[in-house]
Amino acid sequence: MTTQMMIHDQERFSKALSSCCDAIDFVMNEQFMTEEQCLELSPIYDGWIAGDDEITCSVIDHMLPRLKVISKWGTGIDSIQSDYAESQGVSIKNSPGAFSDAVGEMAVAYLLSLTRGVVNTDRCVRRGIWPKNKYRTLVDFNVGFIGMGAIGSGAAARLASLGCDVHYSDPLVAMSDYKKVSIEDLFDLCDAVIITSSLNPSTNALVNKSLIARSKKGVIIINVGRGPIVVEEDLVWGLEEGIVVGAALDVYETEPLPVSSKLLKFENVILGSHNANNTVDAVEYVHKNTIDQLKNALSERASDE
Repeated sequence: MTTQMMIHDQERFSKALSSCCDAIDFVMNEQFMTEEQCLELSPIYDGWIAGDDEITCSVIDHMLPRLKVISKWGTGIDSIQSDYAESQGVSIKNSPGAFSDAVGEMAVAYLLSLTRGVVNTDRCVRRGIWPKNKYRTLVDFNVGFIGMGAIGSGAAARLASLGCDVHYSDPLVAMSDYKKVSIEDLFDLCDAVIITSSLNPSTNALVNKSLIARSKKGVIIINVGRGPIVVEEDLVWGLEEGIVVGAALDVYETEPLPVSSKLLKFENVILGSHNANNTVDAVEYVHKNTIDQLKNALSERASDE
């Protein structure tokens, strides 16, 4: 077990896994395991409960022939070479849609905080300043989503109920409730762009200088998807040029966010800690589902053998 969400409660999860495992190793790490660290693991495991560890083809080869299943804590499996793993007989399990409410709510919270100056007002009052800045409601606010999966749909429904006009760009989804547009039109039209997409070759570095440059002046950019979707250097450029008037990021190109990051200098940027999914109900569901997926996969493999 390597996921940060479970390795710190060894007694609880040892008990939960006792019916299917003779032995469990909890491998401590600071955030996630790099490829190099994964390659230092002994290739003795039938199952692996993973976090955002860099499980490359080399790592999979290293763990064979013993490894049978990787049960990923959470929804995203972009850190795992899943196609290769499955081609080698290793099952990949996760919890799709588990964070539609938790992360969807956080996207809304970020947008409300930026459009109403919540964080900035708090900072001012703490310094003895009593600001009376004008802000705007979300009624008739054009919001664009990059990705309209479970999280995007969850946030879109909440924002539509607040009076927002919702657009989205997602080649894999077609829904009549919202307006589907190209990624270019999304930036042309929208007052705020919210990134809820998974990371894949088509979304890596998608939000870059060329898209930001064509934005409506005064756009807000929010990323609760995956960090590498946004080119942070280009976002900084957009903030400096005044094209982007506010941003909120829960995920980054490098995590934890380096103290040298230029994003830290902007008062109109809200910085999260890749924690938007961390609500009691969502976490407990994923704990249970991750364990159940592991148990079921190991049981199925045992019956096949």
